Amino acid sequence: MYRLKQIDTDNNFKYSPVVPIAGKTIEGNLQLYPNPVKDQLSISLRSSEPQMVSISFTDLAGKQIKRENRNIFTGENNIMLNNLSNFLKGVYLIAVHDAGGNLISSTKFLKD
Repeated sequence: MYRLKQIDTDNNFKYSPVVPIAGKTIEGNLQLYPNPVKDQLSISLRSSEPQMVSISFTDLAGKQIKRENRNIFTGENNIMLNNLSNFLKGVYLIAVHDAGGNLISSTKFLKD
């Protein structure tokens, strides 16, 4: 379920109607290991149904560094991502989106 809160310039506010969010879900949070990362990152996530997801890596300045599409299945999924050694040291955001571009889950990790 989802709703918006609109705040006017005079600080009055109102809420939009509550609407269900359509789409396929990932249950729980992304689990990443190891963290900090050197060259390989393993992602563990649970999906309620089979689906195509897009996994994107963004630096803290908002620049997309890498993106991969993967098919995931119902239940527990373990995805190994390689070739992260060319990332500079620092903090990155990893985000998983469904085929419609809707954000499913995201978290941060440290590149060592």
